[in-house]
Amino acid sequence: MKPFIDTNFSVYTNFENTFIAGSSMGGLISMYAICEYPKVFGKAACLSTHWIGFREFENNPIPESFFSYMKEKLPNPKNHKLYFDYGTATLDADYLKYEY
Repeated sequence: MKPFIDTNFSVYTNFENTFIAGSSMGGLISMYAICEYPKVFGKAACLSTHWIGFREFENNPIPESFFSYMKEKLPNPKNHKLYFDYGTATLDADYLKYEY
């Protein structure tokens, strides 16, 4: 989609001016997009992100795999911006609680 928009519309094409956003699974894809394509996307909003597999059960390997991925792949915060939020009802209420 981005190549089409860059070619057919008068837009800035650099990563500083390219933003991706989505909610639920779109929030997860937005996080993935900025991690995998930091030279394309400079900002991402991940709204009410649906974290697949983030249910509490013994020895659940999925949360740690996400944390490891983000630790390795999140782009430099000096020139990239991320916004995350989450709800407190429905599926969001069941996600693992974060710790400081």
